[in-house]
Amino acid sequence: MHQALLIPEIVATILQNEGSSPGFLHTCLFVNKIFSIEATRILWIGCGVSYTSEFGYIHPHIKHLARIVLLDAQRAQFYADFIHTLMIAQEFENDKPVDEARWHKQLTSLQFPHLEEVSIDEYDEFSIGENEEPTLRNTEDMVIHYLQPNVKDFRLGRGSGISDTFMDTLSRSCPELTSLSLQRVDKCSVSKDGLVRFLSNANSLEVLDIGSGFNDSWSSAAFDIVSRNTSLELLKIPHIQDEWVRSLPSPNYDVPAFRNLEFLETGISDQGLDSLTRYIPHSKLETLSICLQSLPPSHHILASASSFTRLTKLVVYFGPESSLNGRDLVGLAQKCPALTDLSIGGSEDGGTRPSASGVTDSLISDVVQHLPKIQSLKLLLSKPDILTWHAVLSIARYCTNLEDLELSCNFKWKDAVNNTQENAFPNLRWLQFALAEDDRNEEFAPGDEEMIKAFAARFAKLVPKLSSITIVSGNEADESLGRAIHDICIWRQ
Repeated sequence: MHQALLIPEIVATILQNEGSSPGFLHTCLFVNKIFSIEATRILWIGCGVSYTSEFGYIHPHIKHLARIVLLDAQRAQFYADFIHTLMIAQEFENDKPVDEARWHKQLTSLQFPHLEEVSIDEYDEFSIGENEEPTLRNTEDMVIHYLQPNVKDFRLGRGSGISDTFMDTLSRSCPELTSLSLQRVDKCSVSKDGLVRFLSNANSLEVLDIGSGFNDSWSSAAFDIVSRNTSLELLKIPHIQDEWVRSLPSPNYDVPAFRNLEFLETGISDQGLDSLTRYIPHSKLETLSICLQSLPPSHHILASASSFTRLTKLVVYFGPESSLNGRDLVGLAQKCPALTDLSIGGSEDGGTRPSASGVTDSLISDVVQHLPKIQSLKLLLSKPDILTWHAVLSIARYCTNLEDLELSCNFKWKDAVNNTQENAFPNLRWLQFALAEDDRNEEFAPGDEEMIKAFAARFAKLVPKLSSITIVSGNEADESLGRAIHDICIWRQ
């Protein structure tokens, strides 16, 4: 063996360059000690069924490490010393989904001195005894063990029983933390003071995502601390109260609020967002997602959002009795020409469709003329019949980069195929029409397959790259045509 192959750095370089070859790294485990150590370092850098490396290496799952613990705890610690990323998710055994979280007890016997990234999910509740209520495995006493000294990124997709103890330990044990995501926590008992203590010591946080379960933990003091964190780039919190915004330091304060924030997802009123724009007039905000479901009816949220002129993505989930007007929609497009993703009235997060005033086909034409970069457009209103196929034609004319369209409108399929040029939407891949169910006449019999296929073929030529079409609130003929178009899309892929 060449002497160079006894130098760990050279061996490591060889293994990293050739490691994607099937079976190569596992073969290296049996060459000699140096090759074995370097191969182990690569294979065990990440652990978990959902962990994948950019080089395509096959990495161990949580169950593999846990079973080694049961056989030889010392050997398991040897492997744990190499792990930088731990991802606890869901795997399949005998075609049935099971949570990797069931191995928490075994993993808590290990230390992870080089652990930098932790992601913990849980999908199924379980019962210990026949008469016991279902519970979760990602409890505080289990997940707190993964708060190791070098952790920079900690994500808990779902858990329970998180308290001040967890937050204090996180602050004390993970001084290099830059990303924290606590998305869904049941039985959360983190106090207002506990959250303030944590945020006061988390000056290096770049990502803060604290979701449901923490509603009662937030306060004006916590919001003030977050606003002054100059490292923060992404913020997701359940809500921002109007009085919290009003209590911020003057807009002329030496350290402007949210100086480097680029992404904000929260619930905030029209007035609250309008006030927030005055505190961050030179905002770097590029993505804004607003959840209005639990707030009073909104009527001018688009006008407030348009003050963030660097926006590339805006998502608004409306609550009951909310509305928008056409002037605000045009103003938004004029002030935010960099928008590539605009979603208004979607229901993915439980939102409702707003009513609209002054929204017409001609107004939609004015809007899309100012959105040359738009790639995803979703405009879902409570009354689909206020827009017709003319609005769709305007979108096709001005939004040539569009890939995803969801639109409330009402039209005749014959008008659509007869008045539209082929390849009208050259890049469109996903399409959804929300039609006016009470104002639809069947243009052809649902059982007339020959006519339906003919119309489907003609419509498919308008959207050469379409891979999916959905018809909402249509009649039986609409749904039959939608299925026929979908079949064509699948066939030509």
